[in-house]
Amino acid sequence: MPTKARSRELLSKFLFTVNDMSGGFGNLSKFQKASGLECTIAWTEYAEGGAIAPIKEPGRVTFGNVTLARGVSEDEHFYDWCKECIDMLAHMPEGKGRLTLDLLRDLVVWQNDRTQKARIKWPMYSCGPAKWSPSDWDNMSDDIQIESLEMALWFFDRETQ
Repeated sequence: MPTKARSRELLSKFLFTVNDMSGGFGNLSKFQKASGLECTIAWTEYAEGGAIAPIKEPGRVTFGNVTLARGVSEDEHFYDWCKECIDMLAHMPEGKGRLTLDLLRDLVVWQNDRTQKARIKWPMYSCGPAKWSPSDWDNMSDDIQIESLEMALWFFDRETQ
């Protein structure tokens, strides 16, 4: 006797939800994978006086690019954002271009558990697209699929729910 398969929510495997805090994007996007979130603190050493051991102090802080992979979105806002960064002279034909700050977005990435409950909130400030790649062309899907989106950012934070 055949058995009935359990029904699953279509987006249950997309565990990272991206939302725009700066109001530029209206709809949510969901991704299966997020990587590259890192912070590097450079330590400087210097010898003072006749000290045998050098003194170490924290120096420059750098943040790595974040890559969101295998995602779906309700509209093409990520593509439009990338196109806007590429085509800076389209809005100002005099050659002035747009200010870089106008193109940056404050995003929040929610890390959800398998029940789609938000567990960790990652606010990312002053993000800009570094690389966008669409998924394979598939006529069987009507979703706007994103294979990967790499974003440069100024800094990030972490908040648990």
